[in-house]
Amino acid sequence: MTGLKAKVRDELLAFDGRAISILSQAIARHHDEPEFLDVIISLSADPEDYLADGATWIIKDHLDKGGVLTASQTNKFVSQAIKTESWAANLHVCQSVQHLSVSEKAAKELAPWLGILLEHKRPFLRAWSMDALSAIAKAHPEYEKKAKAAIKAGLEDSAASVRARAKNLS
Repeated sequence: MTGLKAKVRDELLAFDGRAISILSQAIARHHDEPEFLDVIISLSADPEDYLADGATWIIKDHLDKGGVLTASQTNKFVSQAIKTESWAANLHVCQSVQHLSVSEKAAKELAPWLGILLEHKRPFLRAWSMDALSAIAKAHPEYEKKAKAAIKAGLEDSAASVRARAKNLS
């Protein structure tokens, strides 16, 4: 493990799933280091409690603030992030997709994973996986039928948050 990766991983281990200040402090300390995003991407599927949650939150924050990932970083992020079983990390990934230029390779990995999340017990995951699938379909029309079916199902979902997201997408 590289020096920066070990250092950032140790810092993120202090994250308890709630104290966003820990993540903000890690960003402030390391954002100028050229390999920081690569390190965060490599941690996005770490099995340690809350580590993937923190790493994916940092990526989402970066993208929400207008940052970008290179094509290579996007492919690696997708490949890594879909391995995590953390619902919070999964949510961050789904919320990040709208900001990514998803390659055909990444879309092939994401679409089946998103299909599983469309059935998740957590409404926000159902809503945002539908959103992510719709974003992929805009760039890759072969997923349009699946996205439309997800939106149609979302309009009938028992959760108001899912119905609202589906209405916004339709």
